[in-house]
Amino acid sequence: MKKILIFVLFCTALTLNAQIGLLQSLGSDSSEEISKNKKQKMTNKYISIEIINGDSLFIMRIPPDKIKSKAVDYILIVQEELEKSRLDYINGNGLKNLDNINSNIIFINIGDENWNTEYYRKEWKVYCEYQNNRKKVDKQTFHQENSIQDSINKILYKEKLISIAREKKLQDSIKQKDLQRKQNIEDSLTAIEKPYLLLERNLNTISDNPNLTIFCGIDVNFANMRLSWYLQDKMRLASKDYKSTTSEIIEKYIPSISTEDEYLTVKYFLKKTKKRPYYMTDDGMCNIITKCEITGSADLIINLFLSYWPQKIKLGGYNQGEIAHFQLMGDRVAIFGISAPNIYKIIISEDNVHFDYYSTFNIK
Repeated sequence: MKKILIFVLFCTALTLNAQIGLLQSLGSDSSEEISKNKKQKMTNKYISIEIINGDSLFIMRIPPDKIKSKAVDYILIVQEELEKSRLDYINGNGLKNLDNINSNIIFINIGDENWNTEYYRKEWKVYCEYQNNRKKVDKQTFHQENSIQDSINKILYKEKLISIAREKKLQDSIKQKDLQRKQNIEDSLTAIEKPYLLLERNLNTISDNPNLTIFCGIDVNFANMRLSWYLQDKMRLASKDYKSTTSEIIEKYIPSISTEDEYLTVKYFLKKTKKRPYYMTDDGMCNIITKCEITGSADLIINLFLSYWPQKIKLGGYNQGEIAHFQLMGDRVAIFGISAPNIYKIIISEDNVHFDYYSTFNIK
């Protein structure tokens, strides 16, 4: 009888534990459902309905101060790009950056898996369909006007050949002047035993690039001459604008021939010292580079970053927005993505380990 009583009590305890666990589970699910409902109600306040490309779409635009998510930066980018596409659609224009929108939607899901991106994705798909249809119409129109366009293309082709010939003649003239300028500088340095010769030889041993330079801690005339020569000779860029003050120099370059708005801007931050200048200045002082920033179009910046320096790249870095970096002597060279679309920046700053080129390479 005692054994039976113990068994009954044991079964009763198991039943009570199961019921308590079920109630706790239901309570948790209910709390999560309430939280989702509240979030959905908040989202619904910022949803409108529009007809886009023949489809009824829910357009979601949540104000920045109402977004509570770890992926807020990507959410704002997606909303801004979708809004630009919506306005371009309304104005009958072609749509841009559609691939960027899709990538940033993926980043939202990675950063915040609970954020509802379905509205964004459906809106993006409709814009893609609109853009594809637009391209088909443009192609049909092109075939209809093919005979006229052929004549126009022949005229444009002749004009382009003339323009290329003129540009080549101009670049040859610029190159010849630069060669003469470089020769004059080298001749001047030879007369005073080339104080920078050891540094130049050292740079030539670590890279096949004969125009490689270091930046921070060296005379701006030394660094600028070598970088400028590389940009014009290897990357086929032409100097567009040049500005200088006592504390900085800014020079802009553009491609010799380009169908897009591409550019590179090199900005040197300077400090006057009594070091030996690369070539003689009016005041006898040496303008040392403390920092250099190179900003420009994505293709040009990435090409320069990968081809100009010989060092192995390390991904990431300790600065915000830093994509990759490496060290060359006393320079820390890093590439950054900035907020403007399709624009990148290279920042060359002094590394934690100070490198005195003037004493190391006996520049006196």
